[in-house]
Amino acid sequence: MCRSTDKKYFENEGFVCEGHISGFFKGETAYCMSYFLKPYRKECKNRMAIQKILNDVEKIDVVHDTPQLHKGYSIALAEASDAQSLADLYGEVFASYPTPLMQRDYVEYLITNQKSIFAKILHGEKLVSAASAEVNWELGNAEMTDCATLTEHTRKGLMRYAIYYLENDMRQKNINTFYSISRAMSPGINIIFKKLGYTYTGTLINNCHICGQFEDMNLWVK
Repeated sequence: MCRSTDKKYFENEGFVCEGHISGFFKGETAYCMSYFLKPYRKECKNRMAIQKILNDVEKIDVVHDTPQLHKGYSIALAEASDAQSLADLYGEVFASYPTPLMQRDYVEYLITNQKSIFAKILHGEKLVSAASAEVNWELGNAEMTDCATLTEHTRKGLMRYAIYYLENDMRQKNINTFYSISRAMSPGINIIFKKLGYTYTGTLINNCHICGQFEDMNLWVK
């Protein structure tokens, strides 16, 4: 992430701009600069499929009504005591992940030190879905990330509600710039951010190792 005044220096050294995040630096735009050490890493193998998903997503309207949780579900901010349950959830949903969320100690560290604010959704007493706001308190932004829902609880609008819930919590803490780096080949997560009023601002090629392979990620900014 670099400021506009530094962008040309990165470009002179062979970096390319893959997207931008409006408001990242206390209201100033950040440019997402990437340097590919090997040629194959900058090859987007799914470009046409990603573009089709984006074209379909862009046709979807922003939904201004307040999301609602289905009966039987509840939501709250996670506490350190939830670390093991969160680690188990991420371990069940993802074969691999860019950060060690499958480790209880790591999740507990994030929560205790307010590096990430997790929203947990329970069905009865069972944790079935979660998302987090990875907060940069100094710069006033938060990445909406770590979205996971157990298969049997998908298609119930849980993730849209979790992101909405986190946004409201962040605003109360004077964090007003939100962004997400979402799996480009997953229509569902891109649809969620479009419905919530985020704007697509670029695709990061082979950016994250997730579910066993490197994947392209779409930037969504609000």
